[in-house]
Amino acid sequence: MNIVEYTKIFHEMEVKSKLFELKTSDNIYFWDIVRYDVFFFIYRSIQGDKSTDVKNIKADKTLLRVLDRISYLINDLKYLLRNSGEKKYLIFRCSRNFINGKEVDIISDEYMKFIGNDSFVIETFNKHKDVTSFNNYALLLYKKLYCALNKTKDTYNIDSIVKNTFGLDIHLDEFIKVRVTSFKAERSYYRMLFKKLKPQAIFLVQNGIQKAIMYVGREMEIPVIEFQHGLINYCHPAYSYPDEIKKYKNNEFIVPDNFFAFSEYWIKNVNYPVKRSYPMGNSHYYTFVPPVNEDRDEITFISADTYHQKVEEYLDYFLEHRPEAKVNLKLHPNQGKEVQRIRQKYSVYKNVTVYYTEVTVKELLKRSREIIILTSTCGYEAIQYGCNLGIIRDEMSYDIQDLFDHPNTRVFDTPEDILNKPMNQPITTIFFENFKADEFKKYMIQLEKNTKNKNMGA
Repeated sequence: MNIVEYTKIFHEMEVKSKLFELKTSDNIYFWDIVRYDVFFFIYRSIQGDKSTDVKNIKADKTLLRVLDRISYLINDLKYLLRNSGEKKYLIFRCSRNFINGKEVDIISDEYMKFIGNDSFVIETFNKHKDVTSFNNYALLLYKKLYCALNKTKDTYNIDSIVKNTFGLDIHLDEFIKVRVTSFKAERSYYRMLFKKLKPQAIFLVQNGIQKAIMYVGREMEIPVIEFQHGLINYCHPAYSYPDEIKKYKNNEFIVPDNFFAFSEYWIKNVNYPVKRSYPMGNSHYYTFVPPVNEDRDEITFISADTYHQKVEEYLDYFLEHRPEAKVNLKLHPNQGKEVQRIRQKYSVYKNVTVYYTEVTVKELLKRSREIIILTSTCGYEAIQYGCNLGIIRDEMSYDIQDLFDHPNTRVFDTPEDILNKPMNQPITTIFFENFKADEFKKYMIQLEKNTKNKNMGA
């Protein structure tokens, strides 16, 4: 069962079993809080991934390392003291890239130029000690304390529904309980933080699933605006809801008020029940260049933590038969723990370079004749940049099946296909629009007007 087929059945299960209507004992609609994790838990179980054994599912143990990171907590205390008053805006960044030696968030940076300095900035990826942003380590400590003190005896009765739908005999109660309790901890924490800062609006780039931020924003009548972080489509459960969601009153699911997408293409590609989506664009992803020429002679493989083994299989076969080829292997930001091992493995090849976050995909596109992926936003970037695209086909790659038939694309069912399938002359197709600065300025003017009107009516 590929990921598209699975998503369709998952949606049908949600509607038929009325999962969005299920509540905890304290009256919280819990399904939308846990559905992202449950979606992938079930799918990995179908694929035979033994890591989904519930006995192996535990709460995040990284909290135990907090005491070793006192410097980050000191940074947060200093930042909080310097920014202890009310703030106009609250911004959640995710700085996953380095460009020209500087740490950047390729999504939110251009918005921040217009949002201004009167903002409380929370960094969710690279932690700081220089008091330039808030690392949010207090949340980790608070969650550990909250979860220790707040035990629940709730049962969620999802197992029989999953068995009737997918024929799987799994036990989800503990899995769901951990995530619901974590949500409640985050909700309590953000209630305190937002009450202190009193932001007029919250801007965020998702790094994980920030349901508690959206929930408290709605509860306190603070507009929440999300910037598209990367690949979204029918198979991404954070952005893909069944059509029948329209019948609900908006309390059963938790989403931002507005969503800023890379282009209209992405808005049409999902069913995300926000009040309004805007094709605001992104200057980093936006590129329009002629298709590749002979000067771009490198091959770039794009990896991710969830399917690196498959990428290595194809890369190893290619290097065995084309040891002279110039090859790049670009790792995902989530692969930090694997970087050293992977670099050591490929150090025997002088013509292979393994990159982590020190370069962006855009920099590699300038040198690459073909980009080889399993599933990634990079496929769309490659085509817009005029590169050839190779897709390693497996169950997960079907979430970008709209690219399978593109003239630039070769679909690989075996490693041998990399050598045997002919490469077409590429063309350019636009998936990313340029950042619409004037449109965003207008949005901010209207946002401030709405805030003033609300305050006057209070």
